[in-house]
Amino acid sequence: MKNTRGAQVSRIGNTAPGHSYPALCHLQGGHRSQCVLQGESVEELTARQHKLEIQWDSRYEKYVRKTGLYGLHKIGHIPTDHALISALVERWHQETHTFHFPVGEMTVTLQDVAVLLGLPIDGKALSSRTDLDWSAAVVELLGKEVTPRTFRKKSNVAINISWLNANFSCCPEKADEKTVQPPPLMYLDVHTCTFSQYRKEIDHLNDGNVKWNPYENQMDLLPPICSKNSDLWRTTAPLIHFWIVEMYNPGRVARQFNRYQVIPPPLCDTMDELHNLKNRSGKDWVKVHHVHLEKWENRTKSCLADERPYDISKNDEYKRWFSNALILYLNHPRGLPDTYRAAERWRKIAIGLVETFRDTTNQKTREFLSTTLNEARASIEDILESVGDEEIFAAFDKNLIEQPVVSQVHDNDAGPSCHPATKRIRRSSSSK
Repeated sequence: MKNTRGAQVSRIGNTAPGHSYPALCHLQGGHRSQCVLQGESVEELTARQHKLEIQWDSRYEKYVRKTGLYGLHKIGHIPTDHALISALVERWHQETHTFHFPVGEMTVTLQDVAVLLGLPIDGKALSSRTDLDWSAAVVELLGKEVTPRTFRKKSNVAINISWLNANFSCCPEKADEKTVQPPPLMYLDVHTCTFSQYRKEIDHLNDGNVKWNPYENQMDLLPPICSKNSDLWRTTAPLIHFWIVEMYNPGRVARQFNRYQVIPPPLCDTMDELHNLKNRSGKDWVKVHHVHLEKWENRTKSCLADERPYDISKNDEYKRWFSNALILYLNHPRGLPDTYRAAERWRKIAIGLVETFRDTTNQKTREFLSTTLNEARASIEDILESVGDEEIFAAFDKNLIEQPVVSQVHDNDAGPSCHPATKRIRRSSSSK
């Protein structure tokens, strides 16, 4: 299979008979990351972009403010980081509509949209008919007559960027209100870098280098638009844009809101059919998506009500769950879906070695156990660091070995090199 730059791959990898993927990765056989796990070369994606050379004019401002997009305009130019997008695509899973990271699931929330972009998150869903006379729509909305160069070839919907640049690159000096009123069109530019480092950094994520609540203690310093309708940050209503319907499930990423994480997180149907829509320009999407639009209309009634704070003591349980349910690492040939379980097994082994060490007074046996323990830790240091669990590290702590002996045994005990270490139980006279 040839994976060309920017190409859309509909099927990646082959699912061998009897092969099974983690519970929340049942579409893994067709996922881009499957190429990485199989050792295939995956090139950086090229995101679709439109370069419009539209000059800002102060006369646009009041109209842009009415749309709620003025905050986005004030952000200015945002470079397109193809490398970062490519690395994140490898982590996005349709089954859950979340990114699967070594520390668990994350997603872009409505809080992120409000805080980072200053965009309103409430209002009527953007959906209507697309089976229109688009030539008439151009005349009505843009005030320009349609020419053979207005639309792209073989399309009566997609407008040529060159036509837009030729007609709207600047606002005429003596333009009337009707001419000024159509919102100015924004532009994107390109900023490229390699994405192998992004992939590696994501593979090395742990709780120590993830800031789960970046806006904590900052909301009072931000403009009111950033916190407006904050009750909708945790709505479970779908997000809609004409034919696009994205299921939004904040219950899977409760920690991003500093709220209690249910284990396992609630799973909603992301509806495969919504990802394979065709003939997008010739339908009445209000009728097609009436069920989803009704859910959005009831968005305030579908907000998560659980206000319990995040419970850090449940983090180990959460890690055990997602280590079985997700593919956590891409650079390892097997994806290391069981890293936490492997670390747990090593912790039990380490505790056994420590307890055995403290149960014997044989110096040679103690030296042997101490050396073995240190070598074991060194050999699996990468696994332990990726897990980032203090309790697992504690099992290898030298201080545990240096603690006083728990149960004294005979001085001539040869230690575990001769027989398994067990606690000695003195029989009572009644048991003889």
